[in-house]
Amino acid sequence: MANSPENHPDPVGQNPADGPENIPEEYKVGPGKPPRHTQYQKHRSGNPSGKRKREESYADLLKEELDRLIPIRENGKTITLTMRKAWVKRVVNGAIQGNREDEKILMMIEKPDLSPRKGGELIIYDVDSEDEIPHH
Repeated sequence: MANSPENHPDPVGQNPADGPENIPEEYKVGPGKPPRHTQYQKHRSGNPSGKRKREESYADLLKEELDRLIPIRENGKTITLTMRKAWVKRVVNGAIQGNREDEKILMMIEKPDLSPRKGGELIIYDVDSEDEIPHH
């Protein structure tokens, strides 16, 4: 009795009782009611090969890393920040303390039109009118 058909269900779609000839008489094909043999089968994906994964770009990897949460100590307390926020805090604090590299980074972010150009330093002129701006 242990090996009888009642104890072993048939694989999906292979049960003879699932065939089109066993469709109840009241099932009518029409709008929203496709023929049973064309309907999705239970437990079987409609997209078996799946969507192809695209290759991660450096921008994706950088965003993923900058969005990662890390614990930091601030004023004796441990807080959790994204790496992006922790980096910004470090740059701002460094610039406030007079770190030249952090000041340059902060200027490039805060005022990109005033950031150093290739081959030159940032020069800020103190002028009272547009007529005093030196032209190179």
